[in-house]
Amino acid sequence: MRDREPIFSDPKWAVFVDVKLDSGDLPRAEIAASDFVLAIEIARLMALLDTIQDGKIARLEVRAGLPRKVTFEKRFQEIAGLSM
Repeated sequence: MRDREPIFSDPKWAVFVDVKLDSGDLPRAEIAASDFVLAIEIARLMALLDTIQDGKIARLEVRAGLPRKVTFEKRFQEIAGLSM
């Protein structure tokens, strides 16, 4: 991320796709709606991106079309509150 915006320039990036074989994957009903309530997970992800500002998201887990889990890289000094 740079300036709170995702950067998708690395050609080595990969997307892992999980396929459930025991049920059909129906499209989300919101696609047809002209207006809908934004899921809290989306709002939390946007707030997290604002907090990170510049950094690297190592993993973003999406299930049922919603972000469920984020793993991101942070400098040790930032976590420990140190300035070097």
